[in-house]
Amino acid sequence: MLDDIKKTLWATADKLRANMDAAEYKHLVLGLIFVKYVSDTFAARRAELTRRFADASDDYFLHDCDDELLADELEDRDYYREVNVFWVPEAARWEAIRTAAKQPDIGKRIDDALTLIEAENPKLKGILDKRYGRAQLPDGKLGELVDLVSTIGFGDDPGKARDVLGQVYEYFLGQFASAEGKKGGQFYTPASIVKTLVAVLAPHHGKVYDPCCGSGGMFVQSEKFIEAHGGKLGDVSIYGQESNPTTWRLAAMNLAIRGIDFNLGREPGDTFTRNQHPDLRADFILANPPFNISDWWHGSLEGDPRWVHGAPPQGNANYAWLQHMLYHLKPGGRAGIVLANGSMSSSQSGEGEIRRAMVEADVVECMVALPGQLFFNTQIPACLWFLAKSKTRRPGEVLFIDARKLGTMVSRVQCELDEAAIAKIADTFHAWKKGAGYENTPGFCKATTLEEIRKHEYVLTPGRYVGAAAQEEDSEPFELDGLQHYQLKALLLDAHLTEGESEARRHRLQLSGLLPQGWFGSLLLDDLDAEMGKLADRLRPWVAANESEKQAVEIDISLTQGQLQGWIDTQKGRLLVVKPGSFNGKDLLLGWIQHLCLSLSGALGDTLLFDAKQSLRLPALAVDEARPKLAALAACWAQGMKRPLPFFPNTAWDWLKAIEKDPDKPEAADKAALTRFNGGYMVTGEGQDPYVARCFPELDDAVLDQLQALAREHLTPLLKTLEELK
Repeated sequence: MLDDIKKTLWATADKLRANMDAAEYKHLVLGLIFVKYVSDTFAARRAELTRRFADASDDYFLHDCDDELLADELEDRDYYREVNVFWVPEAARWEAIRTAAKQPDIGKRIDDALTLIEAENPKLKGILDKRYGRAQLPDGKLGELVDLVSTIGFGDDPGKARDVLGQVYEYFLGQFASAEGKKGGQFYTPASIVKTLVAVLAPHHGKVYDPCCGSGGMFVQSEKFIEAHGGKLGDVSIYGQESNPTTWRLAAMNLAIRGIDFNLGREPGDTFTRNQHPDLRADFILANPPFNISDWWHGSLEGDPRWVHGAPPQGNANYAWLQHMLYHLKPGGRAGIVLANGSMSSSQSGEGEIRRAMVEADVVECMVALPGQLFFNTQIPACLWFLAKSKTRRPGEVLFIDARKLGTMVSRVQCELDEAAIAKIADTFHAWKKGAGYENTPGFCKATTLEEIRKHEYVLTPGRYVGAAAQEEDSEPFELDGLQHYQLKALLLDAHLTEGESEARRHRLQLSGLLPQGWFGSLLLDDLDAEMGKLADRLRPWVAANESEKQAVEIDISLTQGQLQGWIDTQKGRLLVVKPGSFNGKDLLLGWIQHLCLSLSGALGDTLLFDAKQSLRLPALAVDEARPKLAALAACWAQGMKRPLPFFPNTAWDWLKAIEKDPDKPEAADKAALTRFNGGYMVTGEGQDPYVARCFPELDDAVLDQLQALAREHLTPLLKTLEELK
């Protein structure tokens, strides 16, 4: 039920943000959730105290208590501090904010409430982000957001309110990270990676540290782990640092909502040059530092005592992070760190020598290669380093785990490690560590001696040891761009249609040089070949088997705008429009124009459109029906040749589909248009075309109105005619 509530809340909140950037909107939403939590827990504690003051069997019972005495006792801050509840002044309580939600100055009222809460709770000083008075939301949207957040909480039980609001906060963090794409990765580590680190390290006591803590996900999962294994909140002390001020605030609020005591330093700051915990020696360190950052060095870091195993290169901070964390471990302490795969094998600028020194010092405990596409902000494959300050078990050994095949795709671009995959990694590690129930598994895991690592020149890539393909050298990934991807799919489709299913065909493709080498190429071939095989099966009945079934139809059509002339190839009396990927508005429009031309040229057949997922049909049209539609498109083209015309076919098509699907939700249709126009992670928007960007810098209301009118005029006939091919 709670999952449904979270999804509903997110859908509503996302709708309310209108055109506001997710990176900005995030702070408004999460800040309000925090204020709601603070107010709810305060109210719950106040109600609890009122009951206990009146209960003669309770230690808090007040003899001869009248209304005045009760009111005075309820104002005693110590009653709230002793259970880690923040004091909330009356004017800052949620009910006061909710009552004023429809007032035009609601933004200022919220900022004032935050100021009051900070003044009463020194621990929150500088943490609450007071940006509501200047929020660029349309009139009334902030009030609607307040009303939405008012629905979260459920009941007077502080523990339940904390859990519900904490889960909502965490869910929203993940959703905002997804919405922000690359930017999102700067503050949020995907939950499955955090859970993996926690499951392997099993932080159950002492000091837990994250020197680049983002929004605090490592700490939250650590607390969850402790509670799940019979411990209690407070068994660990939390220490963190974050350089981004807004992210630092997110982390503090995230931890406060959970009731977790924390020390994130006096202020946000760079971990290397403004270390907030210089004397800390932690029991556990969990971290996901930014990959391969090049602008980290400062002259003051020369000869720093943290560089025990060698001075890290000034152009890459990976080995600075590793050594910083080793330095801050106490004897017997352990660390889990996420880094780019390049860190396992790079020899540039002395990195190989530092890695050799770390291996020889026997501080490397386990290396895990992760699946690709786990992160919101990068496609660079990553790995997990597990370090031990002084090994008490399995000295002189390193466990290698290749988990690259354990990922599960949860969306077109996002992969995660599910609970079974996390358990497999963690159970393997713990079995090896205990020396009971562990076996080397070819292709997955191997316990390796330092002597063997020396033979591999201190390269720590798991594939070298567990039996993966020798070509697996993934210091940096091989990535196909969009065009290469399309060309490879087209090649595979053609091979399926001409040769069918055969090992010889697959072998020739692998030897052609068109595929990436090694593991990546094999996986890519498996995935794309299977996809194109299914498309070929759907397409095969309609493809001409010989030249006699092919026909080139001559086009010679007279229109007001001029003459359309040329040839269109057909097969078995039909036009086949095939795209190995997926159709967008531009593809469908081009197919529609050809279809209209064929209808006016006496071709009797229909048009069939095939992509990797769908099969569509355009039935043949009568001449008198096709001519005005083609003439209108020609007129549109002529108009666009005279002046810039805001008719972007992909954007227009996505808007039209959305508005036709749900005419009562024009905001959703506008959002679909904006998404297609602006582009996003791994998607190039039409608005990013240099010509379009120069003529139409943004899809504002005026441009959008013109686009909608053109879409209705020229694309509605296509949408109405298009049918699914059975």
